[in-house]
Amino acid sequence: MREYVFRQISELQAQVHRFEQKYGMNFHQFRQYLSERSTLLVNSDLSDEQRQILGRSVMQEEDDLLDWKAAREIFESWLGLRQEIEA
Repeated sequence: MREYVFRQISELQAQVHRFEQKYGMNFHQFRQYLSERSTLLVNSDLSDEQRQILGRSVMQEEDDLLDWKAAREIFESWLGLRQEIEA
């Protein structure tokens, strides 16, 4: 059981790290960045083509944000379980 918990922690930590490497920022910074890009999509004077390109990018980034958030939350849960096991 203990090895399984450690493996889960390691895999989730790697997943979080991959997102940090992909975007060059931590989760909180990425959330702010995505908020700014969403605002740009809504409030800027972009051509239709630019709006479509940006819209597709923002949608992909939002998918990554949800996956990143889930990985972080599950990682924290596994850390809590690890503390219970080690106690």
